[in-house]
Amino acid sequence: FKVHSVRVDRPRIMIRKDSAGNSNWDIFPATDDTETVRDTSRLSLSLRDFRIREGFIAMYDSTKGNSVVIDGLNHEMRGRLDGKSSTLVTRNAVNKLTVSLGGLPLIQESRTSFDAKIDADLEKRKFTLEDNRLGLNDLDIVFNGTVSLLDSAVNTDLDFKADKAALKEFLSLLPAIYSNNYEKLDAEGEMALSGHVKGLYAEGQLPAFRIDVAVDNGSFGYQGVAVKAQKVGFRGSVVNPGGDADKTTISVPKLSLSIDGEPFTMSLAVRTPVSDPYIEASVNGSVDLADFQRIYPVKGARLTGEVRSNMVVKGHLSAFNTGQTGLGETEAYGSVVAKGVTVASDRFTPDISIASAQLNVSPGYLDLVDLQMKTGKSDYSANGRLENYLAYLMRKGSIEGRVAVRSDLVQLDEYRSLEEETKGIMLPGRVSMTVNGDFDKVKFGEMLFEQAKGVVILEDEKLEFRDINAATLGGSVAVNGFYSTKGGKTDADFSITAAEMNITRSYESLKLLETVAPVADYAKGDVSARLNMRSRLDENLKPVLETVTGKGSIETKGLVIEDFPPIRKLALLLDVEELDTLQVPEAALDFAIDKGLVTTAPFSFRINDIKLNASGVTGFDKSLDWKIGLVIPKKYIGKTGIQTLGGLLAKLPIKDKNVTLPDTVIVDAVLKGSIQKPQIGLDLGKTADRIAISLKEELQKNVADDLLGRILPGSKPDSSAADSGGFKESVKKGIRTILQGDSQDSPGKTVDSAKQTEGVLKPLLDGILSSPAKQPVEESADSAETGTADSLKKNDRTIDSTKQASAQKNGVADSVSKRKSVLDLF
Repeated sequence: FKVHSVRVDRPRIMIRKDSAGNSNWDIFPATDDTETVRDTSRLSLSLRDFRIREGFIAMYDSTKGNSVVIDGLNHEMRGRLDGKSSTLVTRNAVNKLTVSLGGLPLIQESRTSFDAKIDADLEKRKFTLEDNRLGLNDLDIVFNGTVSLLDSAVNTDLDFKADKAALKEFLSLLPAIYSNNYEKLDAEGEMALSGHVKGLYAEGQLPAFRIDVAVDNGSFGYQGVAVKAQKVGFRGSVVNPGGDADKTTISVPKLSLSIDGEPFTMSLAVRTPVSDPYIEASVNGSVDLADFQRIYPVKGARLTGEVRSNMVVKGHLSAFNTGQTGLGETEAYGSVVAKGVTVASDRFTPDISIASAQLNVSPGYLDLVDLQMKTGKSDYSANGRLENYLAYLMRKGSIEGRVAVRSDLVQLDEYRSLEEETKGIMLPGRVSMTVNGDFDKVKFGEMLFEQAKGVVILEDEKLEFRDINAATLGGSVAVNGFYSTKGGKTDADFSITAAEMNITRSYESLKLLETVAPVADYAKGDVSARLNMRSRLDENLKPVLETVTGKGSIETKGLVIEDFPPIRKLALLLDVEELDTLQVPEAALDFAIDKGLVTTAPFSFRINDIKLNASGVTGFDKSLDWKIGLVIPKKYIGKTGIQTLGGLLAKLPIKDKNVTLPDTVIVDAVLKGSIQKPQIGLDLGKTADRIAISLKEELQKNVADDLLGRILPGSKPDSSAADSGGFKESVKKGIRTILQGDSQDSPGKTVDSAKQTEGVLKPLLDGILSSPAKQPVEESADSAETGTADSLKKNDRTIDSTKQASAQKNGVADSVSKRKSVLDLF
C-alpha cells in the first residue's frame, strides 16, 4: 500500500487503566487460540507524510498513580516506512505537557517541543537519535541514543543533558514564573541538568532513568524590582533503577535562598511513592509574603503579611494516617505561625485577612491552636484539628478535620466567585470537614439570624447544614439541608421550620416569600411554618424559581390581612364590609411548589360567624386560579350584595318568585387574573343550588318547631339544642311523659298503664292532628291556595259542633280537622 498522506485533525484520545487494572482500550473479545492467524509477512506500507493537528492525548494509570497529559499536540513526520532503512524527520509541539509519577508532579503544563532526525532500520525496527532536541518551556535538552520496538515493549538507551546551563532557563519550568513577565526576569548562577533512560518500557514496567539538577550561587529577580532572591542553592534528583514505578526516589537535600536578608531553607525526600510513600521533609525560615510575591508572582492574587515556620516531618504515609508515633514509626514536630496576612484574589471576593494563626504539627494531625480572621464584614475565630494532612498534600486522600468556629457577624451574601466560567462559590474536593458553629449574627440580604448554632459539614463538594437553629424575625428557625457544587452545578435542598415569625418582617427580608405567599405583603402578625425546598441556585446564590420544588405548611394564631386585592374585590362584589379587613384568629394551610406554581390545599377559618374556605394555585408570576367558598349570615350582606345574590333566586326551580334569601347564604367564587388585577366570578349554578338547600333546611326547621309545639304545647325549641341533638331528646322525653305519666311519682305509687294510655293517647293525637290553638277553625286566605282548601271549607260548614264535641269525647279525631292540620304543617 502506498499512502501519500494522512491527516488527523483535533483527535481526543483518553487512555485509562482503573485501580483494578481494567483498561478502556481493551475492547475486543477473547479469540479462540485454535483460530487460524492470517499471514501478514508480505504486507508492505509506504507512508510519506503523517500529521496531527491540535490533538489531545491523556494517559492515566490508577494502579501506579502515573499520568501524562498532552494538550495541543501538533505532530509532523515525513519519510518512507517501507524498505530496509529510511530517514524520518519529525517535528512536535505541545502547548501544555503535564507528567506525574506515583502521584507526584514532575512537569506542570510545560510548553514542549521535540525536533528529531531519526535513522530508521525498518527491518530491525531500531531508531537512532543523534543531537535531537527536546524543549521544555525555555530549557533545551539534547538527546542521543537508540529506541527499539519489540513485540510487547520498547527498549531504550538514551542520554540527555541541558544544552544551555543557565538558571533562567531552569526557572522557566516553574509555571508561575514562566507565565508572568518571564522576559523581564534577571537570573544569574551556574546550573547543570543531565540524565539517562535505559531499559524496557512495557506493560507495568519502566526503564531505568535518572535526572540530576544542580544550581550554585544563584540569584534572580525582576527588572525594576528592588527585592531579589539571593544565595540560591539547589540539589535535586529523580532516580529509578528500572522495573516498578514504586522504586522511584525523589531527593531534594538542599534548597536555600535569602529574600531581603531573611534566610529560608528546606529539604525533601520521597521513597516508595506509589505503595506507601516515605516522606522526610523540613522547613525553616521566615517569609514576607509581599516580598515573596515580588520574586515569585502568584497569578491573580495579592499577598501581604509574614509566615514563620520551623517544622520537621518523617515517616510512612500509612503511619501518619493511623496516628502511629514513636521511634521508627513517625516523627513530626514544629509549627507554622502567620501574622497580618491578607489574600486578595481575582477569583473571589471579599479579601481574606488573618490577624493571627498558629498551626502545630504532630504525627497524627495538625493542631489549629488559634485562628483570628476577617472576610469583608464577617469575622471568625477558630480552633480544631486537621487529620490525614500528608495524604492530602501527596494527593493520596482527603484532608479530614473538626473545627469549632465562633463569630460576632457573618455576612453570607458578600461571598462571590469572580471567575466567568464558574457561577457561585464552587466547593473544594478532597475535603471532609465538620464545623461546629456559634454565631451571634448571620446576615443574608435583609434577613438577620441571631444566636445561630449548629453543625456544618463540608464533604465531597457538598456543604451540609445539620440542625442550624437561630432566632430571627421575632421568632425562631431551624434549618437542615445542603448546598452542592458537584459536577460544576449548584444545587440546594433545605428543610426549614419556623415558629412565630413576624410575617411583615419576613416579607421584607425573604424575597422568596413574596413569590410563594404574596398575601404576606398585606398581612400583620406571627406565623409558624415548615418548608422542604429544593432548587438550583444562580450566580448570586439565589433560587432559580423555575427549578424550585417542595412542600410545606403555615399556621397562625392571629393574623390581620388588610386591602388584599383579591379579597377586597370579593368584598365589594358581595358588599360585605367585614371582608375588607380579615381578622384571622387561627388557620392552617398546606402547600406544594412545582414548576413555578404554588398549589394550596383546601383550608378554612372563621371571621366572627363568617366561615371562609379556599384552595387554589398561585404562580410565581403572581397569577391566580383559586376557588373560594363563603358562609355568610344575611345580616352582614349590604344592599348591593342582596341585589346581586337575590338575582340568583330567579334561577331556582320554584313557582313562587317572592322567596327571599335565607338567613345564611353560601357563596362559591372563582378567582382568576393576578394579585394586582384579580378577576372575581361567582359560580352561579353552585351558589343557586346552595341557596335552594338553605331554603329547604329552613322550611324543615320550621316544620320541626311546629311539631314540637304540638307535642309539648307551650314549648319553644332552642335552636342550639336542636343542632346538638337536644330536640330529638326533648321529643322522646315528651312522649315518655305522656305515655307513662309523671316520672316524679313516688316509688310506692302504682299506675294502671292501660288506663294511663287511654287517658293520654287521645289528647296526644288530638294535639298532633288538630290545628294549633292560636289558629281559627276556618282556613285563612293564604291556606286556601292549597289544592284541597275549598273542599275543606265546605265540609267545615256542615259539621255540627255538638257531634264534633261528642266525637272528640269518644276519642275519635275528626278526619276533616286531621286533613286541615297536616296541610297547615306542610
